[in-house]
Amino acid sequence: MTTQKRGEIYALIFVGLVLVAAGISIFVTDKAAEKQAATEEAEALSNTEPAQNFTMILPSDWKYYKNAGEDIQDLMPNQSIQFGVIQDPTEPSRYYFIADAQSDETTTAHNVYTYDTTNYTFERIYRFSTSIDKDFDGIRSGAFINFHALAYDDGKLVILAEDADDSPGPCTEVLTLGRDSTDRAREMLSIALSDPYHEAMQPYVVPDNVYQEALERQSACVDNM
Repeated sequence: MTTQKRGEIYALIFVGLVLVAAGISIFVTDKAAEKQAATEEAEALSNTEPAQNFTMILPSDWKYYKNAGEDIQDLMPNQSIQFGVIQDPTEPSRYYFIADAQSDETTTAHNVYTYDTTNYTFERIYRFSTSIDKDFDGIRSGAFINFHALAYDDGKLVILAEDADDSPGPCTEVLTLGRDSTDRAREMLSIALSDPYHEAMQPYVVPDNVYQEALERQSACVDNM
């Protein structure tokens, strides 16, 4: 083999090694960049505050109350929207509420609705019944039970169940109710909006900061009476 041939072979080997090294470097760099991007995305998600809305709208103050109240009659007659309408903080045109209808002398049908104000359409996302002959999640039997939509918390609709005949008082902040385990008149619950029938009527505890703010408003009301 001539010196020239040997030089050409060495040159080709050198070029090949350089290309392989470059390829490995690019691969490692790409993987490092992907890992860094995934880490940053995970950190961003962990630092994101959960979507919440603890401001309840009274039905009489809701712009779409009349429309919604009439529309849902097509699904079940004689329904009445209970107090508490909640706006979805992730989709402002969407609202949630609960409507009741008396089935017979002892049974009430309860329907949880979502209402889209962009096209005035509704969907019943959960349906259940209660009877005065049976206890419901700790609430004493012998009582009609009302259900009120109170808040949206990270994909869950927060609901207060309470004895229809039990009045907590004019200054009571509803977000303070249902916290006492000995209270047989009220229960704070939630349903997962992504899969209501799988995760329905689970016990719920109002976050401490929200609870404390509600207590302060309640105390201020009592002081001003």
